[in-house]
Amino acid sequence: MSQPRNDRLRLFDGLTAKSFFVGPLKDHPLGLFDAKNGILPISFKKAGADIYDETFVTERVSSELALNVMGKTDAIATVKLPQARLGPLRAAAISPDFNWLLLSNRSRGAVWDVAHNIQTMELRSFHGAWFGPDQIAYLDFPKFMETEREIVRIDPVLGNSAVGYKIGDAIASQHGGYLLITKPKGGKSTGSVDLSPQDLCLRIFFSRLLNVRGQQASDEEVELRDVRDGHVVWSHYFAHEVPSLWFGSTQALLRWPLADTAANDELAKFPALKSGAAKTDYFLEEIDLRKDAPVGTILLKTNKGSFTVTHAFAEGDWLIASASGNQVLTYSMSSGREKGHFFGAHPTASPNGLLAVETESGQLSIYDLNSSQLRQQYTFSDPISFHTFSRDGNRLFVMTASQTAYIIDLRPKN
Repeated sequence: MSQPRNDRLRLFDGLTAKSFFVGPLKDHPLGLFDAKNGILPISFKKAGADIYDETFVTERVSSELALNVMGKTDAIATVKLPQARLGPLRAAAISPDFNWLLLSNRSRGAVWDVAHNIQTMELRSFHGAWFGPDQIAYLDFPKFMETEREIVRIDPVLGNSAVGYKIGDAIASQHGGYLLITKPKGGKSTGSVDLSPQDLCLRIFFSRLLNVRGQQASDEEVELRDVRDGHVVWSHYFAHEVPSLWFGSTQALLRWPLADTAANDELAKFPALKSGAAKTDYFLEEIDLRKDAPVGTILLKTNKGSFTVTHAFAEGDWLIASASGNQVLTYSMSSGREKGHFFGAHPTASPNGLLAVETESGQLSIYDLNSSQLRQQYTFSDPISFHTFSRDGNRLFVMTASQTAYIIDLRPKN
């Protein structure tokens, strides 16, 4: 969802204002209007700015603060602000060897050399990120001024970047190494809608209070493209409701509530599952992207709607679902049975059968998926912003809100 428009008109020098800030402009978020001469002599690439007499301070794209004097091009002083706590992240990715880190919040992004504990590149905010096996990163940068939305390729070792390809106005979202493109049929659109913060809060409040789901997309074609070059990996047309989608390296997980027409159409292909289904349950189907064929199905029962599923993903034969009430549920895809029930949030799983769950603020619990037994518990001095397993499951990377990174060896000690 795009940010709500925030028009501004700020006057200076009291009732006899010589200048005032206006914004947003067509190509910039903020500008300084000269009231005496009726011109706009200065525009800013960031919305943070202030002025006193003939001196003004502004935030640069690099996140520095610069002090300037009206009529002069060069800054008279600049300052780099001290490291702040991480706010909510828009995107995060770690290289396979845990040597390079990408982080982005609402206003800015950065590349970190984890091994040497230094920030190597300052970036504007991005919405998605993924490291390929060759250490090259692929980032989804939103439209900025005259620059269209695009996938940018970054080599953190050499510290350079290049445009991969343009996304433009397509309805798209990055999912790891994939870019999901949605194409509404019949002139419909599921693009973003501008909502004020008050409208958004009311919509969330009433949807939860009344258990009413928002309007769901239908009659759409989705294309899954390789984020590296844009070629189509998988596509599917959904005549009815589009399911919630999750993508792994070679598989996709499709999830519908059985209140949807589309879910019942799919479930009709599996009579053994349909016989025990209720409208409050969920139907999930795992697809092999290479063959475009289902490799697993599961009926996730909610005990007459005692919980709702907010997110689900697969790891091998395991299905991990986040549910309301701060619950994490695990299932075997092959048997369809529930295997574990935990309390916490933001679960991640490893290929070798480990589950990491944030059980409290700043606390991460590691469980054995097969036995549901607690293996280890780690407590950090700050809230956890991001955590993930290495591809072999032997290490765990944790980034806290204080911008402190931890690499934990999970291999049993001899």
